[in-house]
Amino acid sequence: MCNLAINWGLLSRFNSFRHCRKLSTSTSVAMVVLSALTFSGCDNQRIIVHEKKEQTRPKGMALGSPQAPKQASRMFIAIYEHGQTLWTFKIVEPTDALRDESRWRPFIEGIDFDEEGKPVWQLPEGWQAGGSSQFVFSRIRIPGDPPLEIVVSDLPANQDMAANVNRWRDQLTLPPFTDELSNHLQSKVVVKNGEERRILIFDEEGFFAGAGMRTQSRPPATMPVGIDYWVPDEWTKKDSPSQMITRFQKGEGEDRIEISVTQLPSQAVSWSEVANMWASQLGTEALAEHEVMERTSITAVNGFEGFRIEFEGLDAEEKRVLLLGAVVKGSPFSWYFKVVGPQELVAGERETLTKVIESVKLKQ
Repeated sequence: MCNLAINWGLLSRFNSFRHCRKLSTSTSVAMVVLSALTFSGCDNQRIIVHEKKEQTRPKGMALGSPQAPKQASRMFIAIYEHGQTLWTFKIVEPTDALRDESRWRPFIEGIDFDEEGKPVWQLPEGWQAGGSSQFVFSRIRIPGDPPLEIVVSDLPANQDMAANVNRWRDQLTLPPFTDELSNHLQSKVVVKNGEERRILIFDEEGFFAGAGMRTQSRPPATMPVGIDYWVPDEWTKKDSPSQMITRFQKGEGEDRIEISVTQLPSQAVSWSEVANMWASQLGTEALAEHEVMERTSITAVNGFEGFRIEFEGLDAEEKRVLLLGAVVKGSPFSWYFKVVGPQELVAGERETLTKVIESVKLKQ
């Protein structure tokens, strides 16, 4: 049996982010870059502008905590999906320092990409770029009073954006969200050189605790529940980008199949949103909720409700790909299983995935 116990304070990079070419505020999981399993699509995007309010103590943070920052901060992140990479442009500064958006926002939303898929820009006079590292492509420093910094990073395209949002909220000492993902990630279309480009925007305020995760304990009600499940001998466990997701692999090279297991609050996203996120990763158009349910197989798993669905599509090399997705719905958490790879190979895993899902039990 494999023990999966996940700590929300250690969320990081993730599972499947909707490969989205289109995102709808009503379809929160679909997006350009987010894939919570997340980014989906449709037209007529609506940009939500949040009124900024003064905050005192974020919910869930104890008074007098030695880790509590003293200054309210704003975090703005623009996320571009280009090829197989998600590019994030992140600026986090004291709230007052970012009130003049003309200093930085037009630059972030005006990014272009070269033939290699890397971002290119024309720096205004006095701006400086540099400071790359393992996890940072570049740091762009903006002179002025106060000086500002934009951190540019690259991530694999298949991202669990719900988990990313919770990671960013954690950095702001905010609790994990429990409403719709679209309330925390907005879609926007920008035009560059006559070409429309869709970006996702995270823009929230809190008390910045730094890029790492906070370690103070959370109330017991917010802690995820561990599960046990059977893992086939031929599934090899791989390093996962965070403790929120467990990754496995079967085979190598062109015969490789990827398997992921993710745990999320049951109220964070709906089944139709997750299904559309997975569909968008394979270039499939978004489905209405009733269409998702028509394609869904429903079963019972040791007292839990289970949903399964399949999507076919093409990879970057125009080869047929099959995705098998499933969820075991618990309360307050649900567990998402995804198997994706060459069509013929993944088709042979249907029975194995069924056995894995049917083995799910609460960890004692």
